[in-house]
Order: sequence, then structure tokens, then C-alpha cells
Amino acid sequence: MNNILNSIKLDYYIMKSSDFKRIAIIAVIALFVGVVTKNPPIMLGIIMMISAFLMGTIFAVVEKNNLNKLYGILPVKKQETVIGRYFFALLAGVIIAVIATILTFVVSYILNVGFGGFTLAVWVCGSFLFFCLLISTQFPLYFKYDFSKLAAFANIPYIVLIIGGEFLIGKEPQLFGQAIKFFVQNQYMIWVVGIIGSLVLLSISTFISIALYKNREL
Repeated sequence: MNNILNSIKLDYYIMKSSDFKRIAIIAVIALFVGVVTKNPPIMLGIIMMISAFLMGTIFAVVEKNNLNKLYGILPVKKQETVIGRYFFALLAGVIIAVIATILTFVVSYILNVGFGGFTLAVWVCGSFLFFCLLISTQFPLYFKYDFSKLAAFANIPYIVLIIGGEFLIGKEPQLFGQAIKFFVQNQYMIWVVGIIGSLVLLSISTFISIALYKNREL
């Protein structure tokens, strides 16, 4: 457990050296979009989506500074490194989601734009679920291959996912309508699906990453 905590701390310092300022810039951009569109909840989606992409830059910093060799000599197993990085991403996601939600309420109050609990739940849970989906698809690839080799192709799965989602909605709009009706009538299920779905995605991805990373030469 101590080794996993040490791995989390190491990832924190790596992230601190490169991306915390970028996240602050993202917050400013999201704030601008929320104010201009007078749709504060949209800030949640912007912040969470871009933050998920930034999580991948941990691998870029590790590769650039050849830190994989450092991980190799530390008394931390590869499995613990993987688990620590996923825990770090999860904690970062929760903290960013909380900050983004607070920012949404502040902007909503300033603009005097109200929104209901259903809207908030959809944006919070949907954004966090998408954050975890991005992490779950990125991390196994980056644990297996160098970041520089995949950076240009990392967005392809998300483009396919978006196009596929739009096609499905257009092809079977009644299914989308039924899903909305279900969640409107059972709003607590938004939180259940969002939280459990996120954890399931990260758990499956963690096992895949462990299997891929244990055979990688550092």
C-alpha cells in the first residue's frame, strides 16, 4: 500500500510540474464559454474532457525525462505503478469535478441563470463518466507503447465513439428518448450509472494495463 501511495505522490509531482497551470487556463476558457453561452453547466463538460486528455501527458513527461528507468529501480512493482496512476487519475478527476461544479454554481449565481437537479446530475455524472472513459482507453495504450508513438492517433477512438453515438441516435432516436424518459423518472439512477459505470471502466482498464505493462521492458 505504501508503494502505491509513493507512486501516487510521484505522479502528483510530475503533473504539478507541467499541467496544473494548463488546467487553470482550461478553467478560464470554460468560464468564458459558460458566460458567453449563458449555459454554466457546459463548463463541466469542457473542463472534464480536456483534463482527461491532459492526464495522458504524465506519460509524455515520463518518456521525455526517461523516468521509466527510475520506476524500474525503485522498490515499486509495475502493478503498483499502474494502480497508483489510476488512483491518481481518479482522485484528480473527483477534485476537478468538484471545482468545476462549484465554478458552475458561481457563474450561475452571477448570471442569474438557474438549472434543475436533473440538469446538474446529467452534466456532473456524464462529464465524469466521459472523463473515466477517456482515461480507460488512453492509459492501457500508453502503458504498452511510448507516448510519442501514439499521440497522433490517440484521439481516433473518441472520434469513432462520437460518430457512432450520433449515428445510433439518428438511426434509433426512440431508444434515446426512452433513455431520457427513464432517467427523468428515476433521477437517482443518473448518479448510480455515473459512479458505478466510471469505477467499472477504470477497474477493467487497470487490469488490462497491468497485463500490458508487466511485459514491457523499462
